[in-house]
Amino acid sequence: MSPKSPLSLLFATILVLLISVSYIHSLPAVVKRDSQFVGYADLLGGRVTITQLASGGTVFTGQFNNGFDQSSNPNDYTITFQPSGYVLKVNYSILNGGTSAFTTTVNDARLSPGSGTNLANNNLVVSRNGKVIGSAPVVIV
Repeated sequence: MSPKSPLSLLFATILVLLISVSYIHSLPAVVKRDSQFVGYADLLGGRVTITQLASGGTVFTGQFNNGFDQSSNPNDYTITFQPSGYVLKVNYSILNGGTSAFTTTVNDARLSPGSGTNLANNNLVVSRNGKVIGSAPVVIV
């Protein structure tokens, strides 16, 4: 076997660099996040995260880990924002005194000024048959 010439090593190095650069340019671009404003409220051993999308709509994602042990009927509970009075309607199951995870997207509530109910400077309130069982401020991050 003959030793490799410096020219062939240079050629091989350039070839590897060109292939690497071509591969990097073929990778997908980083996708810009769609969130415009984000807030949350921690209560009843869980959290509700509120994400206002730049493309429109507001997403609510959450779960409560306690406070739901007096009734297993989700219709006995309401989730509202006070003082605005906005009622959040979500589907969930009651499991071991808490709720299953839930998510919903609405178009009539926001975390910033604009069309729809502004939820900034509100408290998230959970009630059972009209009695408040948990309340926490909405924190905008």
